[in-house]
Amino acid sequence: MKPNAFDLATGYALQKLHKELLPQLHYHCLEHTRDEVVVWTGRLAEMEALNGAARQILLTAAYFHDLGWTQIRDTSELEYAKRLEHEFIGAELARDVLPQMGFSTGETEAVCELILITRLAEIPVTLSEKIIRDADLSSIGQGVEHFWKRGNDLRAEMKEFGISIDDNSWNLVELDLLEKMTYFTSSARNLFDEKKQAALESVRALLGYH
Repeated sequence: MKPNAFDLATGYALQKLHKELLPQLHYHCLEHTRDEVVVWTGRLAEMEALNGAARQILLTAAYFHDLGWTQIRDTSELEYAKRLEHEFIGAELARDVLPQMGFSTGETEAVCELILITRLAEIPVTLSEKIIRDADLSSIGQGVEHFWKRGNDLRAEMKEFGISIDDNSWNLVELDLLEKMTYFTSSARNLFDEKKQAALESVRALLGYH
């Protein structure tokens, strides 16, 4: 990686998110990347003692992980369907631009692999994969109030694209997520598990579960 490659890549990602994300993306917004995923990727990397080039590659992936959302151009159903493939789209964007900024082929592919591991269906194996997955879902472990705010942001985003979900159905979706998800690093578990459990209990209470 050339000396200024990381700064060029992260600057590019932030500018693209700022200029090209639709305002209707209330959850997958600039702040989600900049203030949630990047921040917690850095903190967890520090806590897990991941340093050097591996940390820079990981942070680059954090900045790029949602760039695929910039390719959604309007609020039509067809455009919103791109969300299902946004990690693949983001990885292709990374392959196009990172080599021009001074990333080697191997470094570029490492970034792409970390972008793709943010898909919920994937199981992270390496430390870097575990960190970025934990950072991407860090909002769930930030306390009950924050959990509901970010959930409502996602629900509002979906409504902008014509997908409305009633309260009970939404709470069931949240219940399923909270019961199945886990944080993968010991640092994230120590930081977030107690608050994640509190969020789970709040959902169960609304559903009348005991």
